[in-house]
Amino acid sequence: MKPEFEIVVVGGGLVGSLLTHSLSRAGFKVALIEKGDQQKRTFHTGRAFALSLASCNYLKALGFVDILEQYGNPIKGVIVTEGEAGKGSREGILEFMPSEIGEESFGCMIQEENLLEAVGERLKKNKAVRIFSKTAVEDAVFDDGSLIVNLSKGKSIPTELLAICDGSQSNLGSRLGYSYIKKNYRQRAITCTVRHEKSNEGLAYQFFMPTGPIAFLPLSDHSVCIVWTNTQKVVNRLDQLDNDQFLEELRPAFGTFLGDISLEGPRGSWSLELSMARKMVSARFALLGDAVRKIHPLAGQGLNLGLRDAAVFLEIVETAKYRGEDIGFPTVLERYQRWRMFDSVSFAAATDFFNWAYTSSIPGNQLVRQLGTGIISNITPLKGYLIREAAGLSGDIPELMKNR
Repeated sequence: MKPEFEIVVVGGGLVGSLLTHSLSRAGFKVALIEKGDQQKRTFHTGRAFALSLASCNYLKALGFVDILEQYGNPIKGVIVTEGEAGKGSREGILEFMPSEIGEESFGCMIQEENLLEAVGERLKKNKAVRIFSKTAVEDAVFDDGSLIVNLSKGKSIPTELLAICDGSQSNLGSRLGYSYIKKNYRQRAITCTVRHEKSNEGLAYQFFMPTGPIAFLPLSDHSVCIVWTNTQKVVNRLDQLDNDQFLEELRPAFGTFLGDISLEGPRGSWSLELSMARKMVSARFALLGDAVRKIHPLAGQGLNLGLRDAAVFLEIVETAKYRGEDIGFPTVLERYQRWRMFDSVSFAAATDFFNWAYTSSIPGNQLVRQLGTGIISNITPLKGYLIREAAGLSGDIPELMKNR
């Protein structure tokens, strides 16, 4: 059976949608399968994303320069501090400035609703893409050398390659035989937008508290998105408070460094866990984004890792097609896995370690942390590496993510 589409993408979140858009721009025949209704999506989650410079480069290459200029707010530096329960932050421990690697920013902050809406609008206008809304994938089977994707509405799609981007611990991936290494952090994160009195000067702050980190990410000169990690019990209680009561709980953790604060928009929360797929590919299947990994949000790199998956995947299959190779063949997809697996595992391990290091009550742990931050501050090449890592400019960068 001749494939109707060269690539079928499952999952209409940001990674799946942007992958679909980029593949169509490269000349592939693509179908996007989405359980939700692409025509009636509403986005009011209170979440925002810290896009690295590399991710901004990727979005610009895909034609979203106007969206970044309209809604993006530059991240002009990162301050990492420790804090104490009820006392807010201490003095700055580590300062990371993009000027140290010759850049003006680390990337930008953008609210989830603005980016999702913009990507959705581009996809609806993209006549090279077929979107199956309110549709699930029942299974995918091989038939006479072809991959047949069977949908919930009774339609079957022959394809060369299935890209699975359907979120954390992919339901479809699990049904197709992918397994995960998992760890429950017994923490939850709560997010919302906070207006504040003093200018944040484009600086992002990360306060490591004994119960988990709290991040302040600059959405504008006088507003930040906070991502506050705490125990499940505490966040479950915070979820039940009204805005005034929640502010009273937030103020001691927030501190007074940005003046008086008020809430803006909705609050949201979710449970935190580590999950990592044991493999990313098999014949005619590939996992991307949260379907590969779910990491602690303390570094704000979840979406950036997913977008790098998409950029690498595009580069691999585009090159293979140019060479006349079968894009779904294992040797082609293994190139994608080799490129991305180490990055995935190392980031997951690093965020897991830092969360443990700052929440562990082991005697002497604080002294070890202080020694480590002192080493980072005083060894310029090491600090430069971490700054480039935060900007997404370290390692083997796919072409669409490079500075131009």
